[in-house]
Amino acid sequence: MSFHSRFLLILLFPVMISAAPGDKKTQPSCSFIGIDGVEDVFHAQPVMRTALDQVVQARQKRKAAVPKLDEDIIVTKEKGNNTLKNMFDLIKVEETLGSDSAPIPSEPIERTDGDVQEVTTPKGVKYFRPMHGAFSEGEKPRKTLAASILNKMVNLKTVAQTKWAKVNGELGTLSDKAPGDRLESAHKPYELLAKADPHSLANATSFEFLAGQKDGHYRNIAIDPKTGEVTVFDHDTAFVAGLVAVTGEHASEQRDMIMGATLPEKYTSQFVEALKALKPSAVKKKLENVLSEEEIEGVLFRRELMLQDIENRKATCMLAA
Repeated sequence: MSFHSRFLLILLFPVMISAAPGDKKTQPSCSFIGIDGVEDVFHAQPVMRTALDQVVQARQKRKAAVPKLDEDIIVTKEKGNNTLKNMFDLIKVEETLGSDSAPIPSEPIERTDGDVQEVTTPKGVKYFRPMHGAFSEGEKPRKTLAASILNKMVNLKTVAQTKWAKVNGELGTLSDKAPGDRLESAHKPYELLAKADPHSLANATSFEFLAGQKDGHYRNIAIDPKTGEVTVFDHDTAFVAGLVAVTGEHASEQRDMIMGATLPEKYTSQFVEALKALKPSAVKKKLENVLSEEEIEGVLFRRELMLQDIENRKATCMLAA
């Protein structure tokens, strides 16, 4: 079975079971977990386990830290390890749309609990994530922006461009609308996913692992049926400090349903070249105002893990041009 065919099957498996929401056995159970977590949830993933052991041993040899995490990272402005010291002081608003007295049209998106607003701008529909939303409290805006920055650093276009903005007097991030159709809303999702370009799909999968995405399921994917380009979104639970683990009775079947939960099956030469050129110092500089030190270290750790995996599997993990 080809990479593309296999991805069609595993990614859309939740669509097949969605008619039976009461069946809890089919629902993935994701959790944040560090390398030294209580449970070895990677024992059933030989490719992951091999690369993981090598990277951990190499880090221990050079006395570098190994990520640990058994709870969500909550970033605050207070002093401490999970502090974003500069984010609120150094925010540079790049676009201002509307005001309190003359607001532009905006509508909350119901499926996001009102955190995200669809905004009508002179350049078309965009998505605004307020900094002080009722549910996000800054998580959605900063991580959405971080995903956009990191995506650009690895020369991809699988995440919508995002920037700081003020909409109707409120601070937040403004993102372009993902081109194409949402897989979740497609009348015939199999036909839409079949139009996805394999290289764009592989790049999206690779990026979601690098970004530590916990929520990379079929509802957060858009595909342009004309070009085959794949766009992923909803990164407010991304950038874990360690790895994303899928646990539970049916973990082995469910793991592949979530982009970001395991190493990619295939890489493109474009992504590999960009990953090798990605300097840790540049990552820290670009992301220090939107991610905590632990979240940035998580990105660097997953980069090491991917590079080790590429070295281990060499040509067998590369998607043919």
